[in-house]
Amino acid sequence: MRQGEINLRLAVTVLGIGLSACTKEHRAAETVVASSGPATLSSMQSDIFALSCAISGCHDNRANPAGQLTMTSVQATYVGLVNHNSSEATARKLVVPADPDHSYLVDKLTGTHLSVGGSGRQMPQDAAPLTPEQLDRVVTWINNGAQLN
Repeated sequence: MRQGEINLRLAVTVLGIGLSACTKEHRAAETVVASSGPATLSSMQSDIFALSCAISGCHDNRANPAGQLTMTSVQATYVGLVNHNSSEATARKLVVPADPDHSYLVDKLTGTHLSVGGSGRQMPQDAAPLTPEQLDRVVTWINNGAQLN
């Protein structure tokens, strides 16, 4: 198969997942395509956060998004995460630049949030956990200073 056909098939698969994941109820049966792009916020926004977090009923544009966190754009995700207090573990920041061990986002994504005083369920809720590659990108982005890039 030629590279163009592979890219087209991948794009159609990703688009199909994005369109079918309109509500949390439909996400439980979905399989998220593993992504291995760069550890930049803009890259992760398009292929991790937009597909797993910024969806209907979760961290979307509604009046009261989950955890008071809107993740519908790179800018909104950055403002909502970096140096922003968690609404569940109020003594912790969601993302502490260069410190993933003290970033509540990592706890929520790995399921260790209860051990640091958090609550709720592992994210993404009602979907498969992030792949090791996706989680590594988030941790690398934080280790690299959690920049708006």
